Amino acid sequence: MILPSMVTIKQKFNVPSIPDVGKETISIIEKSGTLKKIKKGDSVAVGVGSRGIVGLRETIHAVCRTIKETGGEPFVFPAMGSHGGGTSRGQKDLLNSLGINKDTVGVEILSEIEGVAIGETDDGIPVYVDKNAQ
Repeated sequence: MILPSMVTIKQKFNVPSIPDVGKETISIIEKSGTLKKIKKGDSVAVGVGSRGIVGLRETIHAVCRTIKETGGEPFVFPAMGSHGGGTSRGQKDLLNSLGINKDTVGVEILSEIEGVAIGETDDGIPVYVDKNAQ
């Protein structure tokens, strides 16, 4: 078999640096008006994935702290599908390996692998969330 000629290509992305990711995230949330919808005592689910996000722990801590300051009662739930072996324990352990746990973000981590249908997309595809986040 004859292989075609190949060339090594390097791609460099011009990505701006954000010195305080948590602070920037809160600024965006405040501008969106989302915090105004939270009433005192509201349970607020904060979904956290396992993709390599820089400053994830600091960002989640800032989000949970801000929700608390608004009067809400946040909790974190894994939002990662089959990662962590697709089990409640595995996903909680995976979040912990990323530095996301009660001690670092200041709220409970509720991991329940059971999904609940909450609606569907415009194309009729069902949308599921963690049972705790419904």
